[in-house]
Amino acid sequence: MSHYIGTIDNPIVGKTAIKKTIKNKEHLIGEMHGILIISGIYGSNKSHQLQVITLCTLCMNHGVRSYDNITKGVHSCRCDKLNSKFNKDKPEHALWSQIKQRCDNSKHIGYKNYGGRGVTYFFAWSIFQNFIADMGRRPTPSHQIDRIDNNGNYVPWNCRWATKEENCRNTRNARQELYKGEMKHIYDIAEKEGIPKRKIDGRWCYGVRGEKLWSK
Repeated sequence: MSHYIGTIDNPIVGKTAIKKTIKNKEHLIGEMHGILIISGIYGSNKSHQLQVITLCTLCMNHGVRSYDNITKGVHSCRCDKLNSKFNKDKPEHALWSQIKQRCDNSKHIGYKNYGGRGVTYFFAWSIFQNFIADMGRRPTPSHQIDRIDNNGNYVPWNCRWATKEENCRNTRNARQELYKGEMKHIYDIAEKEGIPKRKIDGRWCYGVRGEKLWSK
């Protein structure tokens, strides 16, 4: 990052800054707010508000912003507005939006199982186009976004497109039973034993375990 003006490695301080205002503010350099990182101290404005130099980690552009503003919610340089209305009719956009809601919105019904557990998403996926660039379009309308490691984050190396059934088998609460020395999902056992999934499903719900689950 050394080729950028006012980076963490080479912070700059505005020449017009009021020394009293910026005194002992260098410790703010490196703070992350959303997709913005404070890369330098600029000075103060006419209202004597601290002005800082920020680097957007998505578009890599610098800007000068009020420190008060970025601590109160201004967490981007607006390049994330590339998520335009023209993308909102795409099914992948709805799935991408759901990921962000699960991780960021504490009022979302699924937050306790995602953001509430510390699950987050790849910082570049704040922009829909970056998500699509990594994941591509879903293969079929029945495919969903699935995390390979359910304790991991929504990152390119831990995500895949999977059918609803594949996704269900990969949940934290997947119904598994010891089968021939291995833990198997009950649907896999049903397929191997040639019995209807609804039958083994019903038995599981009634508390049946062990070989009685798949006996014909």
